[in-house]
Amino acid sequence: MKRIFILTVLICCITAGIVLAENIIKGPGPDECPTSDKCGSCHANNNIYDELIQSSHQDLSCFDCHLPGTVQKSKYETQERSFNRLGYYIKDDEWHEAVGNDVCLQCHDNQMVEIISDNCWSCHMPITGVDKIVMLKDKTQPMSEDNIREVKEMPHRSHMFTFHQ
Repeated sequence: MKRIFILTVLICCITAGIVLAENIIKGPGPDECPTSDKCGSCHANNNIYDELIQSSHQDLSCFDCHLPGTVQKSKYETQERSFNRLGYYIKDDEWHEAVGNDVCLQCHDNQMVEIISDNCWSCHMPITGVDKIVMLKDKTQPMSEDNIREVKEMPHRSHMFTFHQ
């Protein structure tokens, strides 16, 4: 009887471990990702959120175009992880890392892409300054000098999604 109990507990622990490991490797599903307004609270990039909600893409979340850090952890070293890594969630339970214009073409069918060699964001998301992205040590705590892990500076691409005719 004792052996059956130990075997049952062992099987439950192994099963729970496999499920947990699978979720960590796959990363969060879109329902588990924070909303766009929450991203700015940890990364101090509210100007991006403010632009996004005024744009034609106001219904998008950050993770409709960007790969979450938890997804990148399984593939990239810390210094190689970046919010510039684009991608989106595929309905069959996995994240797709986008290359070039793939992230835009998941929604937009654009004939011009075949004749233009540049990326969509070169024209539709012009650089308008510099963003200071604050990475917190403990995301459950408010931003303070003691809770800042790193501050990254990167070119600010407008999230107004300029339309050209």
